[in-house]
Amino acid sequence: MLSFVIGGRVRTALLCLPVALVLAACGSGGGKSASSSPPATTSADDPAVARSAVPEVKGKTFKDAIAVLNEAGIASVRAASFDKKAKLPTDPDGWKVCGQDPAAGSQITAGTAAELLLAAPSAACA
Repeated sequence: MLSFVIGGRVRTALLCLPVALVLAACGSGGGKSASSSPPATTSADDPAVARSAVPEVKGKTFKDAIAVLNEAGIASVRAASFDKKAKLPTDPDGWKVCGQDPAAGSQITAGTAAELLLAAPSAACA
């Protein structure tokens, strides 16, 4: 507290009063952010969100399928074995695609990931 004399009387003032006034003036937005517009949100049903169809890559080599999917806007592609008993090699580029998720023709947005089920070049996709 701060005491001072005005007109022969001792007046007491709180040091924090000016600070409180400044904070009140700065925070007059009621706890809202400085931006007056609401945050942007997107929904899968939002017509403004760009979509593209997933291309068919079954029958292609893993390497070729990745190139096709990347061109369609899918940047992340994971490989898995079509035959659960078969182990993928370290470099499955020559293996063929027997299955894909999302399915060909599915509508996707940018950033969608894909999984390709691969089989050895000599194996059947049955």
